[in-house]
Amino acid sequence: MDIIALFFLARYIGQKAIRKGLPKGRWILYTVLAWIGLELMGAVAGLMISGDIIRAGLLGLAAGFGGFLLVNHRLNQMPDKLDESWIDRLGKQDSE
Repeated sequence: MDIIALFFLARYIGQKAIRKGLPKGRWILYTVLAWIGLELMGAVAGLMISGDIIRAGLLGLAAGFGGFLLVNHRLNQMPDKLDESWIDRLGKQDSE
């Protein structure tokens, strides 16, 4: 289930990176690494706290989603891609 969610969330991050003029593959890699890293840390912490594998898995899943949120937040802080086509239209009439 988490692999399916990761696939769609990574695709979302890739599309957002393209809109911002940033390399798509790099941001997808950041998303996957943040998801897997935080999911493992959350699962280990859940096992240490509760000892129950179900709770540890749920905590790991929540932590993995937190990794996506961190990458998404960082990408939102990046400036948008500049649209310089307005310079070409400057001074031209609308009828052209």
